[in-house]
Amino acid sequence: MKSIKSLIVFFLFFQTVLLAEKPAPIIFIVDASGSMWGQIDGATKMQIAKDVLQELVGNMPEEQSLGLVAYGHRQKGDCRDVEYLVAADSEDKNLFNNKMAALKPLGKTPLAYSAKLVIDDLRQNGGKATVILVTDGVETCDGDLCQLVKDAKAEGIEFKMHVVGFDLKPEEKANLQCAAEAGGGDYLDAANAEELSDVLNNTAAQTVDAPAANCRLTASKNGALIDGFVKITDAVSGEQLEQKHRTYADTAAFFLPAGKYNVEVTVLGSESRGMGAITQPFEVSADSTKMNEINFSFDAGTVIFDVTNNGEGWDATVRIKVAGETKNIVQGRTYGRLKSFELNGGTYEAEVLLLKIKGDIKQTRTFSINANQADTVRVNIETGIAFIGAEKNGELMDATVNIVKIGETKSVAAARTYSSSSSNPKKFILLPGKYKAELVGVTKAIKRIKKEIEFEVKAGGEVTKMAGY
Repeated sequence: MKSIKSLIVFFLFFQTVLLAEKPAPIIFIVDASGSMWGQIDGATKMQIAKDVLQELVGNMPEEQSLGLVAYGHRQKGDCRDVEYLVAADSEDKNLFNNKMAALKPLGKTPLAYSAKLVIDDLRQNGGKATVILVTDGVETCDGDLCQLVKDAKAEGIEFKMHVVGFDLKPEEKANLQCAAEAGGGDYLDAANAEELSDVLNNTAAQTVDAPAANCRLTASKNGALIDGFVKITDAVSGEQLEQKHRTYADTAAFFLPAGKYNVEVTVLGSESRGMGAITQPFEVSADSTKMNEINFSFDAGTVIFDVTNNGEGWDATVRIKVAGETKNIVQGRTYGRLKSFELNGGTYEAEVLLLKIKGDIKQTRTFSINANQADTVRVNIETGIAFIGAEKNGELMDATVNIVKIGETKSVAAARTYSSSSSNPKKFILLPGKYKAELVGVTKAIKRIKKEIEFEVKAGGEVTKMAGY
């Protein structure tokens, strides 16, 4: 799981500089319904949640108060099975971890009632808190989480609510997203342990004590929002900020002091193939009423590789890198058909290696791509075919074959004829030119006897040569 250094720095910063007082509690509402027995990568979702939360809590500042509410952990079918396991003002991290460790998934998913328990506590005590709800399912009781949060906010109860959807389907998210938006927080998805760690670190760093977000960042590709990892550098000092963000195919909202920055976004997930990182300058206004918006456009163009041998579609590997760089950003194989790649606008170099052809058949091409446009790179190689075999008195003989170009010493191709008509003479696809084949007998009758034959290959032609023993 990833470092939580940025989380520690965040809490220390707001504790010592901004607030100079004890930070508001963070209250986790944890799903312990029966569906948390489901497995991801060989571990139950409950165990993953326990491991992630225990690591997160263990690295929080001692002064950070932590509350724990669980639902569905005691009885099946009970829509009121919600319990405050650790009071919101507790600083006992061991108690928190012990209560988490003891949870056993069992019952229903009363999301609204769970949030109501926390909101009622805040109403009664007059405090404020950051609330983080983790769920792997939708409401299974008669509650409306979004409306509950809206009503609490309208009443003036001070809290920020984040919602983490753990292994949820797209159609299950609407009410949860609504609740997070109404609660002034984020809705984030997590599909496995690493992602759950990422999003919980992210939400735990965005507390009710933090300044309200004054920046919104999106990353898009051809009109659709995509997932991107965000790094920020001070444009004046060149120092990289500790805070990092992720768009999660939505919007990354965060606070930055007024100033000039360089922001780098790297595409994540299935959209990342062929997509390099993009860096843009970003200035945050001193106007506290202004929301600073920035969009990273990864609009892609398409390059189509048409690789042929003697004009016919041919199997080849294609490796592409940004022009002037050494690392391949995407690769693929044609299998004798047209092969397309999506790439950011720019100039690229491609290395095309035609398969089954012997000789120096690596081809390179430089090409440029414009966003939302398609272009074709054509590579055609002309070859001929040489059939090389060994025989004695009309009988096929087993021999090794080594082929070099006349006047050169480097081997172009090597194989073995065996004594079957299916492989003797042996087929070689070669570039046009003059060659020499050296055959060495393998079978007893011609063992270690060497023979040399010369031949010429012409484009589109065939030549057969048999070494007679």
